[in-house]
Amino acid sequence: MQLVADRFVVDDRGHAIDLATHDRVHLVSSSAGGPGEQAAWAERCAWFASLVHPSIAGLVDYGTIGESRRFEAWRANPGWRGSNVAAEQAVMRASGVLHANGRSSLRGLSVTLGCCGGRPVVIPDDGAGFPSNRTLEGVEDGTRDVLGILREPDRRVASIAEIIGAPASPRMVALAIWAPER
Repeated sequence: MQLVADRFVVDDRGHAIDLATHDRVHLVSSSAGGPGEQAAWAERCAWFASLVHPSIAGLVDYGTIGESRRFEAWRANPGWRGSNVAAEQAVMRASGVLHANGRSSLRGLSVTLGCCGGRPVVIPDDGAGFPSNRTLEGVEDGTRDVLGILREPDRRVASIAEIIGAPASPRMVALAIWAPER
């Protein structure tokens, strides 16, 4: 067994489990590349992490592994065993989402599909999702299933992360978080 990013356990068969949720994930590992490539990849991953669409697997986490590798963890059980029609529709919708949002397309005919909530989901390949200079021409009004939802990060969480990630100082930092009961 292997532990990735102190969160994902990969067994001998290559299946990964998210220790935070106990869900299966599709883990992708690749070479980190140079600084420019890393910056573009991080922006791509941040965009996918904020995207919610039923045809695209959710990006649970991403980051570096050591100095030369990086990973992406997608919320999906490996492989789709359902109908080919449902798979084709998921690929078409995922491609539409990327196009409508001005992002690079899925590459080739071999799209990786997973399963999430009983439906097929596309696990974007390493070339998909980068900003593209395509315009949004050809996107028809009324195509609600194409655009998806982009979640905005909570500024309060960013402030807390900044405090926690701040360089060590001679003063002790204390942080208390509370919320009303529901």
